[in-house]
Amino acid sequence: MSETNWELIKFKYEVLGCSLEDIAQEHCLSLPVLKFNSQTWKKLPLVREKPLDLEGLTSLEDILIKLGSETSSQTKAFAILKQKFLGPKYVELETVLLHKAIEMAMELKSSDPRSAATLRSLATVLGDLLERNPLLTPGDETEGGAATEWKVTFVDSNKEDIDA
Repeated sequence: MSETNWELIKFKYEVLGCSLEDIAQEHCLSLPVLKFNSQTWKKLPLVREKPLDLEGLTSLEDILIKLGSETSSQTKAFAILKQKFLGPKYVELETVLLHKAIEMAMELKSSDPRSAATLRSLATVLGDLLERNPLLTPGDETEGGAATEWKVTFVDSNKEDIDA
């Protein structure tokens, strides 16, 4: 038996607008159990799409512009909702990855020729985490008023340097 991720199921129902029947089938859940657990869930109005108003549009280009703006605003809204619902999971994953990176770095021996490559990999992972975290993006103003800049520096060595 696998553990049920109720947060993901709630996200699919409330934000993505999936039906309880589809969710039950996809996650191998009993529909009555799912209905009981979803009694307090509410679908967001975003899910209830209104038909696109094509009145007054005279060309295919006008229709494409209208569709583009609708799609753009919908994509932004879903990105914000995704960040709200899944943000804690990303923070948890970052924490685990950082702890593992620290653990690996502490176990490195300076006499091991592979240490430099391992440090380089750890620095790359840390750089990627910092780069993809919108809260740590340089240029975002903090309450203190100063922009934050993060730098990761590593030294690369090769076999000739170690033998010398």
